[in-house]
Amino acid sequence: MERYRLQQTGGRVDSLNLSNPYRDDLDSDDGTLHALGGEINPSLLVLKDLMYLDLSMNNFGGVQLPSFMGSLEKMTYLNLSGASFGGVIPPNLGNLSRLLYLDLSNNAIESDLRWLPSLSSLKFLNLGGAQLIKATAYWLPIVNMLPSLVELHLPGCELSILPLTLPRINFTSLSVLDLSTNGFQLHTISLVVQSD
Repeated sequence: MERYRLQQTGGRVDSLNLSNPYRDDLDSDDGTLHALGGEINPSLLVLKDLMYLDLSMNNFGGVQLPSFMGSLEKMTYLNLSGASFGGVIPPNLGNLSRLLYLDLSNNAIESDLRWLPSLSSLKFLNLGGAQLIKATAYWLPIVNMLPSLVELHLPGCELSILPLTLPRINFTSLSVLDLSTNGFQLHTISLVVQSD
């Protein structure tokens, strides 16, 4: 299997796949030996036409998600799932207004989600395992600002509150919703979804 996949269109790099090809075997020697690690160099910004970046299932050893990724403004696909990042999700990820797919699941990260409404084109969002306790009181109104969202995965995010009232739920495109293994109280889970 090819380890690195670089796709060029008209001499410009628009796609970079550095995912670990041994993702299903991370507990074996193959899985850990082939995982990338260290810090991501800001020279990635030279790839100004980059639309697709996959660094999933690598081992970046708990380093902070690089804030400069918010400068890759043409990005439509970003997959950093299971890559062992840590710290706070940089708020300038909200600059990626063309983003359609964002997977930050299975990292030791946290966020208050205030950057999320800027990603109005987003169709797929997975923050599974992220600590969203700072956003637990207002996460639903924030997610409600994403009109194109088709899949939302927030399992194990330490959420405990579903607001009882919202002016209007805008989930007309939503077909997959995963809120499993959160601490929702039973009396808060009566939610009416309205559509026009």
